[in-house]
Amino acid sequence: MKIWTVFGEYIDYITKLGIYCKLYDKQFSIQRPGGQDKTKIYIATSNYADFVKRGENFEEFMMTQNINKMQEREVSFYTNNKFLLFDGENESPAPQLQDIKKAILEKFSKMNLKDIENSGISQYEYRKIIGMKYQDIQLTQEDIEALNLYKHGLFYEINGFLRGDLSEVNESEEQFVKDMPQIIECIKRISKLQDKFISDTDMTLVRTDRRINNEITPELEYDNFVSTTANDKLFFSKLDGIKRGGYIYIKVPKGTPMIPMDIVTEKRMTFIQRDDVLFGAGDVGYEESEILLPMCELKIDNHRQNQLGTTIANATMIRQKNPIEIMEKRLEEMGDMVIKYAGQEKLEELKAKIQAIKSQNVAKAKFSEQEIGKDTISTSKTKKDEAKERQQRDENQIVQEKQKNASELE
Repeated sequence: MKIWTVFGEYIDYITKLGIYCKLYDKQFSIQRPGGQDKTKIYIATSNYADFVKRGENFEEFMMTQNINKMQEREVSFYTNNKFLLFDGENESPAPQLQDIKKAILEKFSKMNLKDIENSGISQYEYRKIIGMKYQDIQLTQEDIEALNLYKHGLFYEINGFLRGDLSEVNESEEQFVKDMPQIIECIKRISKLQDKFISDTDMTLVRTDRRINNEITPELEYDNFVSTTANDKLFFSKLDGIKRGGYIYIKVPKGTPMIPMDIVTEKRMTFIQRDDVLFGAGDVGYEESEILLPMCELKIDNHRQNQLGTTIANATMIRQKNPIEIMEKRLEEMGDMVIKYAGQEKLEELKAKIQAIKSQNVAKAKFSEQEIGKDTISTSKTKKDEAKERQQRDENQIVQEKQKNASELE
């Protein structure tokens, strides 16, 4: 096994061990038994915070700054994985990586917004947890490209099209029309991807919105994808545009389609071959602990103002919207603009593209119903059969009661 591969595995191990320590409020140092190697790496919140303050992450720091030192004098420290954990009083064998992952995900599944903030995990560590949780979900290169295009290429164009508001779109109307096929394709792919990441628990997520103010309406509608975060300390960072408007805390029910956007960076992580040595590539990204919700309608439960005059609202997602219906409506509204810059034929082409997406969804839904039917044919009594029997019993009871009442009247 190559030294670099072992080194990468070791860094992955202690990164996840550090996350475990934060979630379970523990602190360890790693050391060799019998004084074989006196080097210790401390896994603690305060140490990791030093890297974060300097704008670094632990893996990058170790790979770029300690690599020469490792090659010269400390190769054995990384290639020999027989080490102990010391908590200040007792030594114990290092747990297996799969056990650490299991403990992290078990704890994380029960954490809410406040728990995540209080744990002290960084944006980078949150991304690592998301990578663990959804490691079995596959994304194609086209999926990753679509999500990257949404985040860093056509964000305003995609959401502007869905909202029917091009005020924040910097490009010309003519260029916007040229981008429409790509915009529609992106919306289709992202909507399908959200069905892969159905939420497995009730969540509360937070976002900013310029409509969150003293005159907030009882309901808010989003015809566009809804960017939220699972880490409200993000609002104290300097990410672009994050301080616009008030804050809205959204209760999202279990079973909601969504995309944990940090998974894009994790899935993009690849190992490339360079001079017969494996190097990790792409493990630095723009991280927001973002959860991308579907187009939806929210009910405002209550709102208030904090000491700084910022409006804080609490809301509940009450309905999901159909992205195909929204695309059909927007294309109809923008039909004249499409004809002006690209002609009637282009408009018909775009309509056909949306209709094809709609047909695919209908066919998929019909197929699913047929498959469910096949699964229940061999059972002696399906839920549907049981429901029919209950209905028949209720109807018979009603008939009997009517007959009884009629007899008493006679």
